[in-house]
Amino acid sequence: MTKECAAKLLELQGKRTAHEACRGHADYDPGYASDRWDALLEQYGDNYQAMADHCESQSKRCNASMVRHLGPAQTLLGTFLTDHREAVSDEVTSDWRQAKAWMEQQVTRLQNTELPQYKDQAQEAYLASQNTFRQDVALALHANLKYQTTTFKRLNDALKASPAFTNGERYQFQAKIRPDLMPLKKFIENIADFGADGGLFGEPGEIPPQFAELLREKTTTGNAAVKSPLDDYREFFEFDIEIETDDPVTGVTKTIGHLSKRIGPGSGGEHRAPLYVIAGAALSSAYRMDENNQDGLRLILLDEAFDKMDTPNIVATMRYLEKLGLQVLLASPGENLPTLTAFLHRYFEIMKDETRHVIHVEERRVSEAMREQFREDMWEYHPELLEAELQAVRQEPIARPVASPAP
Repeated sequence: MTKECAAKLLELQGKRTAHEACRGHADYDPGYASDRWDALLEQYGDNYQAMADHCESQSKRCNASMVRHLGPAQTLLGTFLTDHREAVSDEVTSDWRQAKAWMEQQVTRLQNTELPQYKDQAQEAYLASQNTFRQDVALALHANLKYQTTTFKRLNDALKASPAFTNGERYQFQAKIRPDLMPLKKFIENIADFGADGGLFGEPGEIPPQFAELLREKTTTGNAAVKSPLDDYREFFEFDIEIETDDPVTGVTKTIGHLSKRIGPGSGGEHRAPLYVIAGAALSSAYRMDENNQDGLRLILLDEAFDKMDTPNIVATMRYLEKLGLQVLLASPGENLPTLTAFLHRYFEIMKDETRHVIHVEERRVSEAMREQFREDMWEYHPELLEAELQAVRQEPIARPVASPAP
């Protein structure tokens, strides 16, 4: 055997070894290879170099497509693992072949369980939940949503009737329906208007897909403590406090901001006053108070009340709490007493004797006449005082500047 023949034989053995290795690769598909071989022979005949170039080109194209699809596939796998609380090794998440094998095992395991047998029962249960939602839950939610609207109107009316806070600011509670829940709210309103099964004046329509999504979230393992709009009507809303002021020239009320954007900068009064407004509203709602229900204790407790707040804020807050019908029990620094006496029915002066190490407590009762006396110089109760002061300022002669003597 010549050297040339020996070299060709060695090359042939090497290619045969590479051929067998390719056949043993995990991605090798004998059926697909057989089909493509016949097509390649028909296209290229015995031009094996052109055939090899074509295969190399197709291999690069397929690898590029695989890389392009790996990212979205890994994202979907991560979402599945998170939603179903599955834990896998890093090898599975980083190697698509291992991920594919794991997913196939999961599918087989689920198919071999008894779960598919309960598919019809699960569908029946879902239809029953839809019927319950139509008949009971939707009507209860509608009643609560209507109560929410009525409550906010009463609270905002109380705020409008109260004097302005510092810098002429007024507050209004704001409740916006979450955009993703608008179709569900509309359906609830239709149920209340037309009935669960519809009637002469219209049909409520089909239950929107948001219901199925909320029901799925509610029944997911570990979500028992998560609040859902199906249980709590307040989850339908995004709450905030709108900050308004009256234009000094036109008198038109305009919005200058929202409390959610203000938290951080601002003075102590600007921070604290809205929080008292929120606390009063929360207790009023908890006591289920309205114009026709002022019974019960209706107590609000405030510690270190109105600390570092100016008089306009204190007066506006106290008048707001009074308008809501709440009984205020507070502890406050002594410097606020002249302002608070205009609202108190009684108070206790607490003084510490540093020498004898004892505390003196003296009760002071405030009569209606005394409260009125302390209100006499408050423009919030007597706006004519402010107008009289402005009139006096207007009538004061304007001092003319004195010219400096020439040097």
